[in-house]
Amino acid sequence: AARIGGDEFLIVFTGDNNYGRAAEIVASIKKEIAAYNKLGEAPYEIHASIGSYTDNIHTQSLDEFLSKADKLMYEKKAQHKGFTRKD
Repeated sequence: AARIGGDEFLIVFTGDNNYGRAAEIVASIKKEIAAYNKLGEAPYEIHASIGSYTDNIHTQSLDEFLSKADKLMYEKKAQHKGFTRKD
């Protein structure tokens, strides 16, 4: 896991059932954010737009992976608050 810029993070893993593992990680992050917000100790809520992409590393470059995950993240962000990305 690494911070790749601003508020963007990347998690890379290998092995079997990568789609399922990615879904579990996303669900876990969302669950923890919801738990934090439920405490209500901060004057704001935390939100996250998460794009996850899984595929075989041998078929694409890292830049292609990042581009696809980034695109999915912006799609999620648009669903949450009417945000549109300017390319």
